[in-house]
Amino acid sequence: VNILHQNRNYKEQKFLFADPSVLTMFSFPMKQGNRNTALNDRNSVVITSRISQKYFGDEDPIGKYLDDNMQFKVTGVVDVPENSHFRFDILASYTAIYDVFPFLKNIEDETIDVNVYTYVMLKKNSDAMALEKKFMPFADAHIKKGSYSSINLFLEPLPEIHFNSMAGGYYGEFELSKFTKPLIYLFEILGFIIIGIACFNFINIAIAQIVGRTKEVGVRKVYGSKKSEIFLQFVCEYGLYSLVAVIISMVIVQLSLPLISSMLNRQI
Repeated sequence: VNILHQNRNYKEQKFLFADPSVLTMFSFPMKQGNRNTALNDRNSVVITSRISQKYFGDEDPIGKYLDDNMQFKVTGVVDVPENSHFRFDILASYTAIYDVFPFLKNIEDETIDVNVYTYVMLKKNSDAMALEKKFMPFADAHIKKGSYSSINLFLEPLPEIHFNSMAGGYYGEFELSKFTKPLIYLFEILGFIIIGIACFNFINIAIAQIVGRTKEVGVRKVYGSKKSEIFLQFVCEYGLYSLVAVIISMVIVQLSLPLISSMLNRQI
């Protein structure tokens, strides 16, 4: 969506439209505004903190207009969690979609829109399969197929969308491909293999160092050291080495995370 703000043009890709109930169904942290009424007005929009800083700087954006032409009024500021599959920068009331895209009115009169996603909250202990069986008669009675030969409506549990979604969209993840569990399992296996190799090498190095310290062990035995004391010494030494290695690795990971996040364009 093209935004004209203070005579400057901006293009926002993550500009989505939704019913007002989206803010009560999803628990997006509201920094400003009332989630129950934020999208009630036709030209109201909810923006993220990043968009607020981009367009209004340190000023309070509530009540200000985002677009000079369409007069979108900011009624709320939210922070969308990084681990959410449903992301946006600007969320407008669905009633305003025809003001932004007038041609959609004619298209929706002729056929369905595959770019619209519907979320439903079922009551506790509801039968999702029984509800799905009612979709086909509903679709045949109320949805125009247009150029499509058939319509398949189905339910997906929200926690399974990231890995197992059967839908053909991206739910706001415009710059990300969907992940699959086999790929995650593959990376886990590779991680365990790398850790195993590292442990094997560490044990070999430790054994080699202990063999090189046989004279030290012999001298300590002559002076009355017990086998348990010598064993405890070596365990403490290499345990300390391992602890230092873990601390150093954690520091390296923390220092490298910002770089990796910027390369992947996602907070890790």
